[in-house]
Amino acid sequence: MTREPRAQEKMYGEGRPMVIELVYDERDAAATARLTSQIEVALSKGSAVLVRGWEPKPKLDFSVDSIRLYRPTMAQMVDAQGT
Repeated sequence: MTREPRAQEKMYGEGRPMVIELVYDERDAAATARLTSQIEVALSKGSAVLVRGWEPKPKLDFSVDSIRLYRPTMAQMVDAQGT
């Protein structure tokens, strides 16, 4: 097994890697939006996604730049919205 290529180098077929490795940069909302898009594309191809540098932690607020990252359903109730 030590001579086998890394999973990131194996392909299912033309343009379909087994694993796509991405890097998360929490300092930049635009980079996070691009990362989200890359994850969606990878998953749509049937590839597994490895995201380096991401640790799940709840976000309690949002900015105008990051609002597009959140996609609640239209049925979600909003009790109060502050500034």
